[in-house]
Amino acid sequence: MFWKREKGMFHRILTVMIATCMLFSFTSATFAQDSQRTINWQDKIQAELWEVMSKSADDDLIPVWLWLQPVPRDVITRALVEEKKMDPEVYEDPIRFGEEISPGIARLIEERVGYEEAHAKVSIEGMSLQEIDELFTDENGIFFDRSISLVDRAISAKIDEYMMAKREIVRREYSAVNDRFVKDNIGGKAREIFYNSRYSSTLIVEATKAEIEAYAKKDIIVDITLYVELIPETELNIAPGQVGADGTTGTKSSGYNSGAGYKGTGVKIGIIEGSLGYFDSSAPQLSGIPSTRLILANDAGVGGTALSLPSIPSGHTTGVTSIVVGQSVTVGGVTYEGIVPLATVYQTPTSTTSDMLRAFQQLVNKGVSVINYSGGLDTGAGYDSWDRDIDQLIANTGTSFVKSAGNEGLGSGNVTSPGKAFNAITVGNASTKTSNTVADTAPFSVHSSSSFIQASSLPNKPDIVAPGTNTSFVISSGTVNTAIGTSRAAPIVTGIVAQIMQKDSFTKFAPSYAKAVLLLGADYSKMRTSTSSPSDSTNLWVASSLWAKIGTGLVNAPNAINFASARLTPWFSSSSSSMTQSLGYVAAGQKIRLVMPIEKWNTSSSSFDNVDVYIINASGFLVAASTSTVQNVEIIEHAFTSSGDYTIVVQAVNVVNASTGVVASVQYRIY
Repeated sequence: MFWKREKGMFHRILTVMIATCMLFSFTSATFAQDSQRTINWQDKIQAELWEVMSKSADDDLIPVWLWLQPVPRDVITRALVEEKKMDPEVYEDPIRFGEEISPGIARLIEERVGYEEAHAKVSIEGMSLQEIDELFTDENGIFFDRSISLVDRAISAKIDEYMMAKREIVRREYSAVNDRFVKDNIGGKAREIFYNSRYSSTLIVEATKAEIEAYAKKDIIVDITLYVELIPETELNIAPGQVGADGTTGTKSSGYNSGAGYKGTGVKIGIIEGSLGYFDSSAPQLSGIPSTRLILANDAGVGGTALSLPSIPSGHTTGVTSIVVGQSVTVGGVTYEGIVPLATVYQTPTSTTSDMLRAFQQLVNKGVSVINYSGGLDTGAGYDSWDRDIDQLIANTGTSFVKSAGNEGLGSGNVTSPGKAFNAITVGNASTKTSNTVADTAPFSVHSSSSFIQASSLPNKPDIVAPGTNTSFVISSGTVNTAIGTSRAAPIVTGIVAQIMQKDSFTKFAPSYAKAVLLLGADYSKMRTSTSSPSDSTNLWVASSLWAKIGTGLVNAPNAINFASARLTPWFSSSSSSMTQSLGYVAAGQKIRLVMPIEKWNTSSSSFDNVDVYIINASGFLVAASTSTVQNVEIIEHAFTSSGDYTIVVQAVNVVNASTGVVASVQYRIY
């Protein structure tokens, strides 16, 4: 299960070097000042907010986002080491974890039950859902079938323990900063606090013009932006076989996971739905799931209170939930089943933007590793406050976040927020079917409604596409619902991310790992990229990395699962500027696909970290590069024309905040 140092196409150890002498010239890394003292306080106030302030009376209360300085990484690291006795350098490195932690766990289990029982894997074929859950749901509500041995189950639990310990410390430190600011600056005033984040340096509060100016003069404040309470809208035969996630030959089949397939065991998933949507527990694909594994978590109100829900469940929510975790149901000779039917799912209804942000954090508290959000707003092409806070939440909690790109392709075309978040996995709609039961022929096109536009200063979105046209689920006995929309594409990707997490527990707390694996496995050959097709007329190559409409291509579950075991150690930079990794010998004619997600940690809305990646030959000459100034995912696609030894070089061009630094996770495959 755990990584070994080995030679070959996949190299798993990333060597970090401070470049004192480079084989060829790079731009020197630059680092922005941490202190806000060098910034004029007026510049911290958004132009749109200044305009509102100019038209407001002195005693008018204006709702604003307050963006505070982030908690430095070393504060979190020190607390983990000193309080939890968990060193991130060990727990976040699969090689060191496998050498220093796993053997002790295995010995303990072997001593208790014997070697054979400790490593045995038991088939669950023929068991009912109730029998499976009674036997294999643990005290923490996480479901494991015995296709996962007791040893692997205990190792996965230790990784979960680390994930939750880190979240506990992050929550404590950010809560302390935000609560102190509230106490010192807002306490005693009749001001509504719409949102007090527990995992990011973010507050949404009412303030007068004078108070806004006073806040801007404080060093701890990074930015102040106007807050408008928005009402998100939902974005509307799942096709698992077309992406290799089916139970016949795909990743749920006996060809994977020692015959058990990857069905989501041991993984907790969150589903956030807008419009106060909640699933129909009587729907055929959901009715048989025990309440310990499919939970309605209605706690997104202020202080964790329940929201007032409509009397009728949502078809949209029922469909999204069925696509993720739906059980096998056959109608008219066609079988419908969710991507991960054995996962544990929490579904949270929301109404407003602040509900959604609170829902994210409540799900994190429950231990989810990936969240699906098939909703959003068309708020323009820019990076707005909602995207910005989601970026912080993903980075600070280590939670993967899958977002539908939106259905504005026929309108503005803008990707809906928070789908413009750098760290999110944003999913477009691939037209892979002509009807509920008839598959189209590859290469597929992107559905004309699928959003794909964002400001030129932002990373390309979507990151990936999935079947979202004529996708289906069973809504009642003998009745199938078929719909079109990125809402149906996103949960397919969410399910595949959960499969990756089952295969590789380390991706549960490292969203850049999961994203790198997912994008590395995407199949762009299945998607039409010709500019001769009207529906793809703007599907042009962006910065030598992503296609405008298809991202890295059509999601491919087998590829993602296969590449999950070839993960490289991530690179973190706060002061060093570069790293190198040997590719070893590569023969002429071989090709490489390299994917490097860059986590956005800083709180700035206008200045972004910039990291580039290069491939050089043994003589030090550049042979391939990805050097975009705006991408959150750098990609190299290259065919080698000469045999020889090659090296990857990663270069930090700009790190906005040295206290939080920048993380780049590199994955590649040579074929």
